[in-house]
Amino acid sequence: MMERYFGRTCAHCAHFDDDAESFEKTFPGILALSSGGGDTKGDQGICNFHQQMVNPHLSCADFHKKSLVK
Repeated sequence: MMERYFGRTCAHCAHFDDDAESFEKTFPGILALSSGGGDTKGDQGICNFHQQMVNPHLSCADFHKKSLVK
């Protein structure tokens, strides 16, 4: 279950992907509704752990901090 945890948000989780191209691959045709970074997607992203669309301000027990090195 997604909840709010201070400082441990989806946006800072290694499982979170808010890239427009990744979003389009997960939801084919979504860009036809608007831009991938616009109204349809907003600031949502894909949780690659739970395989679902998530709000970046939420978090869960499966949080894993993003690495600073790519």
